[in-house]
Amino acid sequence: MSAICLALTATAFAIWWLKSLDGLPDIGEPFDVEAFRAFRIADKQNAFTFLRRADQKLTPGPFSSPAVPWSQADPKLREWVEAKRQALEVFQRAALPRQS
Repeated sequence: MSAICLALTATAFAIWWLKSLDGLPDIGEPFDVEAFRAFRIADKQNAFTFLRRADQKLTPGPFSSPAVPWSQADPKLREWVEAKRQALEVFQRAALPRQS
């Protein structure tokens, strides 16, 4: 008797599961990974290009508390920022949204 109940339960579950899949859209063929990898972004529009360039130009510097206003920042920090201005500008270019 329990075998019949188990078989009926399994059949009911299988029917419910298959019916729950009704109405799902056909997604077609599997995703083509190679075609996705072939997509390239031009260097002048790729933020990672700018970030790599900026990272190469930066060296660790003297850092102070972020709560200190710029006018009261350590002079060594201000000199470091001025010396690394070009790298910081490249970081900013990478962070700005691109115009199409």
